[in-house]
Formats: sequence, C-alpha cells, structure tokens
Amino acid sequence: MEAVVKYDIFISYSRKDSKVVKSVVDRLMSEGYSCWMDVSGIESGDAFKGVLVQAIKNSKTVLFFASENSNSSEWTVKEINIAVQLKKPIIPVRLDSSPYDDSVLFDLSALDFITLNDFDRENSLTKLLRGIEHWQEQGSRGSTNVIMPQTMRKLLHIAGLALIAIIVIGSVYGTFLYCKKRIRLSSAMFSLPMKPKNHDCATILLPGGVPLDMIYVEPDEFMMGADETLIEVEKPVHKVKLTKGFWMGKCEVTQRQWCSLMESNPSHFKGDNYPIENISWIDATNFCGRLNQAAKDTGVILSGGKFRLPTEAEWEYACRAGTSGDYAGNIEELSWHLRNSEGGTHQVGMKRANPWGFYDMLGNVWEWCWDYFDSAYYANSEMRDPKGPTRGIGRVFRGGAFDTDGQMCRSSVRNAGMEDRYCPMVGLRICCPRITSDDAASVSNINELPNNPKHGENISISLSDQTEMELIYLKPGTFVMGTDNGREDERPAHEVEISKGFWIGKTEVTQKEWREIMGAKKKDFQDATYKRLLEPGFGLTDEHKEYYPAEAVSWEDATNFCAKLTERMKRRGHLYPGYVYRLPYEAEWEYACMSGATVTDTNHLENVTWYRDNSNKKLHLCGSKAPNAWGLYDMNGNVSEWCMDWYDKKYYEMSPKRNPKGCSSGKSRVVRGGNIKDDIFDCVGVRRKSDSPSNYLSRFGFRVVLAPEENLESDVLQNNKPKEKQ
Repeated sequence: MEAVVKYDIFISYSRKDSKVVKSVVDRLMSEGYSCWMDVSGIESGDAFKGVLVQAIKNSKTVLFFASENSNSSEWTVKEINIAVQLKKPIIPVRLDSSPYDDSVLFDLSALDFITLNDFDRENSLTKLLRGIEHWQEQGSRGSTNVIMPQTMRKLLHIAGLALIAIIVIGSVYGTFLYCKKRIRLSSAMFSLPMKPKNHDCATILLPGGVPLDMIYVEPDEFMMGADETLIEVEKPVHKVKLTKGFWMGKCEVTQRQWCSLMESNPSHFKGDNYPIENISWIDATNFCGRLNQAAKDTGVILSGGKFRLPTEAEWEYACRAGTSGDYAGNIEELSWHLRNSEGGTHQVGMKRANPWGFYDMLGNVWEWCWDYFDSAYYANSEMRDPKGPTRGIGRVFRGGAFDTDGQMCRSSVRNAGMEDRYCPMVGLRICCPRITSDDAASVSNINELPNNPKHGENISISLSDQTEMELIYLKPGTFVMGTDNGREDERPAHEVEISKGFWIGKTEVTQKEWREIMGAKKKDFQDATYKRLLEPGFGLTDEHKEYYPAEAVSWEDATNFCAKLTERMKRRGHLYPGYVYRLPYEAEWEYACMSGATVTDTNHLENVTWYRDNSNKKLHLCGSKAPNAWGLYDMNGNVSEWCMDWYDKKYYEMSPKRNPKGCSSGKSRVVRGGNIKDDIFDCVGVRRKSDSPSNYLSRFGFRVVLAPEENLESDVLQNNKPKEKQ
C-alpha cells in the first residue's frame, strides 16, 4: 500500500499571485512546516477528486491567500468548500482589500485574518506563524473546529429552521469568532475578542465583506497636554487615568469602509483606500450609529461596547503610544503633512505605524473626537476617564492633516469645529470600549435609576442603538412662581413647593428622537396651504437637521410621544417601576427654567436664547446656546414648549402651593418658553401662553419628564395613552 503523505499546511491561492505566495511558503518551510502547494495546476474530473481532496484531507490547516485574483477563482471556491466540509481550520491571509466571493463569504466572514502588506510585512508574518502554531497544536490534540453553541441550537429549534450553524475557530490570536445563522451572504461580522491582550489586532467585516482592523489598548495612566508650547489650549500637562480598555481603528476610516454604510462619499480626494474627509461631527457619529445598527441587524452581539468616536483622552493616549514627546517617533516617518504630502491625502497605512501599531494618528486628515471643545478645559479636567466638558464651542478634532505644518501635527495639538459643519481635511477613526463583567451587570440593570441622585445628575435613555436621550435630575425645592410686575395671567408672584424630584429632558425633543419613537420625521400635514407657511428648517430631511427640535407638533402629538416612549421602555424592561414619561407641569417647567434665579430679567437671556433678533427666524441645533444654571438647554427660545396643564389666566390667584397641576378642565393647554419669532420679553421664564391641544403649530415643540406615575391626574392619564392611527 502506498504511504499517505501528511502535510502541515494546504495552500489555497491563485497562480496569478504565485510570486508573493511562494515567498511566504518559503518562509513557512524554513520554519519547518510541510506545505502542499499546487504549482502546475490540476486537471479537471478525477484528478480534482483524487489529488485536491486528498491533499486537503491530509493537511492539518488550510491557508487561504485572499486577493482580487483568488476571490474570483472557481478553484479556490472549491478548495474552501472542501476544507469546510472536512472541518479543517482555515486561516485567511489578505493580499489586498478585495471582498470575498459570495460563494465563500458565508464560510469565511467569521474568520479573523492576517493582512499581508509590504509596509508591515515582518509583523504580519510573525502573526501568521503564531496562528499556524496555535492550530497545529490544536490539531495534535484532536480538537474539532466546528461547534454549535447552546444559544444557537435553541434559536434554530425555536425557529424550526433547517440550517447548519457554523462556528469556525479561526482567530490567529487564540480567540474565536462565530458565524450567525444565514440571513444573507453579505452580512457583516462585528464580534471582537472578549479577553484581548494589549495591542492585539482583530478585524470586523462591514457590509459587503469590507474589512476594518482594530487594535486593543489596555487602560493605564499617562500625561496629557503640553507645557512647552505657546498654544494655551494644550496647557497644562495633567495626569489622566483611563480605567477601561478599548478597541480603536488601526487606520483612519477609508472611503470604501465609509461607503459600505453611508449613501455618499463627500471626500475631495477620491480613492477606496484613502481616508474619508470633508465630513461633519454629526456625519461621523451617524457612521458609528449605522455600524452599531448593522451589527444589531446581523444578530451579532458585540463582545465590546458600542462603536463610537474616541474621547479626546483615549485619542491622545493611543497617539502617544507610551511616549512623552511631541511625536511618537520621527514625524517624517509617521505623518503626511504640509512639507511631504504634495497637497493631498494619501492611502492609509503608507507611513510607519506608531509603537502600538496605529497608522496616521498624525497627519493625513484630522480626526473627530467625541468631546465638546473648551479652551480652558484642561485646567479643570477630571483625572479619571475624562469625557470633555458638558458643553462647549464645537467638537474636538485631533492629529493634524496633509496641509498642516509638522509643528501642528504634534500629539498634544487640539482643534475644533462646529458639529453640523462640513470640515475639509477632517475624517474619523472609530473606537469601541471593551465590556467587562461589571459593565455587563450594569447593562442588565438599565431599568434601575440611580439611588439618591444628586441635583443636576445626568442619565441617558437609549431609544435605539443610534439614539440616546439625556435627562437631568432636579431635586425637590421651593421657588417663587410668576411675577407681580408682569401680565395679568402672570400675577401674583406666589411660593410653590415641588415636593418630589423628577428627571427632565436636557434639551427639547429632537427630530431624530421623534422619528425613533413615532416612525416619521414630522407630522404628515394634510393642509397644503399650511405646508407653504413652514419656515426654513421645518420638516428637514438633511441628516444634520435630525438634531434640530421636533416642531409643528400639537399637545396631543406630544403626549402621544410620551405615551409611546413609556410603552417602549416598559416592553424592553428599561422603565423604572411606577414611572412614566410625560410633559412637565407648568410649575415644574418654570422651576427648571428659572434654575434658582429669583429675579426675572432679560440681561442673561442673550447667551441662552434663540429669539427673533438673533435667530434669523430659523430653528437652531438643540443645545447650541449655553445652558442655564442647572444644565438645561433652550428653556428659553428656539421652540415654545407644551406643558401638561389646562390654561386659565386667573389660575395663579387660586393655585395650591404644593405641586400645582393646573385647572381640571379648559379649552387650551399651557405653552412656555417663547420661540425664534418672539421678542426677548416673550422668552422670559415667567411668560405664559396657550393654544388648543389639537393645533399643530410651527415653532411649537416640547421636552419630556420622567416621574412617578402617581403624580398624574386622571384626565392626564387618559390623555397619556398611545393613540392608534386613524
């Protein structure tokens, strides 16, 4: 009987890539691995069955060299399919960024892979050898590479689906990624290893099989900022402690990666592997939101947190990569800047990586960060996990760009832009915090509000993977409501006690929040004449306008929103027992608006209010003015806000001192705060107006309150039930 020849590695490749593949095979053989590689080709028919199948069967591991050539080859498709059937570990090696052929995408999209590139070739080969060594050892212990988890078995049983759930343990880092149930061949894989080591690299696949590499960074302390500079916003140097590890993009997001999720490419310098640029901060966060939504759509639960922009501290920590000088190496080797870029961006990853493996942290394009910008923030920054000021002038971007002098590409340089403005030469790099067991416990208890919250404490309510609503806690208190010097319905000034604390929207409800709950960006108006009266900005469809206040809504619309929000949170188990979302009562609204002030005047309103003389009679982004003393935005101006109460101009004369809730009946509901068409005097905190609850008026919006249900009157409970569509 003829002896059976065993191999360590079967090489699956296209002969058009022979030169580069042969160089890798030579390296493997020099390390003592036996390789089967088809050099001259195999005839069809029996030769295929008799030679190729046996070669794969007698090999411990399959190495697939993915490229534009091999991804379109019928031979490699057959080889991968055979390897999967024979339960062979498969390690993909990417020679370029071409997507997998649909015939093998399902089998390969779950696998971590090595990217073999000329500018980091030795590091790539080292990782490849480590992965091969791991799987050779696994094979010697007789382990299998096809597993079906208990949760997947349950899903398949419940659904009654005749599907094969494949999990191929293919990570070259000793971790594993998995294939979900087959929904569509182009589904992206978004898992990240649960227990990464410092500077480990993993790859997620975006829709269409587009790869995006990420590097894990362990938490630690570092010195942030710079003192040896004339630029004051970088001072002072201060110690920062990051307590949680995070994943960050190995490179800036490329145009190909961007277009896998977004509809258009706004970049000036076009190219698949060039960084996306000419985007706003809102564009960047929308990309992260769509990435999270795509992960959710595939049924994959991230082993990390949500994808987002890095905080400024996370960015500088990764940029410095353990160094303390202006640059994490030689600036000419690290960066495309004014003196070497020839006036344009370059493909990502063409310069040398910093010591932690990140490319283009300095130069090429600026990179958006999460934080608001405040020139004096460093003087008062938190030491532990700083996330920037609660408000500021625009959002931070870091790193310099191709048109920036090398001195402005230092690790400490800070810059900023308005969040809704397209910024030339600004792109992004994504981040994903690692979830620990403690974090997982806190996520599971999301329906619990903080115990004994402090006045001004913030919470975020997740409406969806892409949208969060911020609320601020206001403690119980006593204040003087109304004025003796105002209009008839504002008199007399009288003391009011708010006996129970409540949570109130940090901003007016935005169009994005409205859409998440109500399923539309604006009310479907039936009156064509009324449509023509809408001001610029009303019913906006541009993505930037999602952060403008929802407006042209009636009181009935607003209470319906609150009811649907309550029902959604209750169904998800995210509603604290006994609480509901509703509109604020008039007394709660004025208590929040006055924010401890005892004098009504207009001197302070210019900084916090969009009104007739400074708004150009157009809506503005929620929160684009300064907050009041309690951290609430746009309590005065922008849009008028509905309150829960029935209106009565004589009500103050008979109002109870404790928790007033308005009259028991009436013809109109209270509206407070003024709007972009009012003069400054109609935007003061004591001004009262009203309108019919069924009228949807331009420049009328609202903000929500989260409070115990027992605070509600019977007629309010009736009105606060979700309305069915007519």
